[in-house]
Amino acid sequence: MKDCIIADFEWCVTPHPNQSGYFFYFNEILSAGAVRLSESGQITDRFYCLIRPENADFIHPTVLSALHLERKALAFAKDFASFYAAFLAFVGELPVYTWGCADQSALNQNLKIKAAASRTDGGIKMLDLQPLLCRGFGVSMPYPSLSTLLEIAELKADSVRHNALADAEDTARIAAALLSRDPDAAAPLFTPRPRKSEHKARAEARAREISLRTYETPAAALDAVRKQRLFCPSCKRALGLGTWICPDEESRIALCACERCGKFVCEAHAAKGEDGKFAAAAALAPFENEAKERYLAVRRAERQKQAEEKE
Repeated sequence: MKDCIIADFEWCVTPHPNQSGYFFYFNEILSAGAVRLSESGQITDRFYCLIRPENADFIHPTVLSALHLERKALAFAKDFASFYAAFLAFVGELPVYTWGCADQSALNQNLKIKAAASRTDGGIKMLDLQPLLCRGFGVSMPYPSLSTLLEIAELKADSVRHNALADAEDTARIAAALLSRDPDAAAPLFTPRPRKSEHKARAEARAREISLRTYETPAAALDAVRKQRLFCPSCKRALGLGTWICPDEESRIALCACERCGKFVCEAHAAKGEDGKFAAAAALAPFENEAKERYLAVRRAERQKQAEEKE
């Protein structure tokens, strides 16, 4: 009997210091859930793990509430390397799927920052399950939510949303429903392509090259950041991004909004490296306290400048 693994990760955008003394923000995984799905549509095994963050005190209460996590529990959870070793053992040689690509990106970021030494196997190659399930149920809308597809598949959603294991189980239930409805459409779950096409491999290499690129000027580095797609740190939905404001030559600030979780301030700063070139990264913070005051001050200055130019 053939099996596959369906995984889900929950994370928070947190700061991490680099060698130059600057902080950059990444999607730090806080919990991981996975299930083993058989070709008969049965969940035969489960995996769940909390992962200790670098600084549990940094995580905003809104994020903790949305992910159903407790700060004390995270402080005593496994470190990332221990989690990853256990996850590798659970996965074995089976194909691994996630709902969308965001979870895959988050895992790769954490591997790069926290557990580079454990990547001797090249990391887990995960596949996006969303397109296959959407095609199977005739859904043409771009990036539907997990709850939307559960409703289309006429399945009851788990009462606990944004719990890693619950979301993995819900995704597996949709896959099982497709197996029952159209086994041929779900067959690729258990027989994934053995290798990526050359076109996709070139595209991924290009994306890695861009993510590591440095620029001659701060403006060029900041322009590259502005082209990046941003996601809500709580629910992982794509953020609506407002107009970027330029308080100075080496920074940009904008207001983001998530339909579910509210507003965030997005700040981008360019830093000069030892080679004299510039790199930049975007950071998100809840629209409150110092971040809110900083954004409003920049916004007032921008409006005053525009008014003076009209006069």
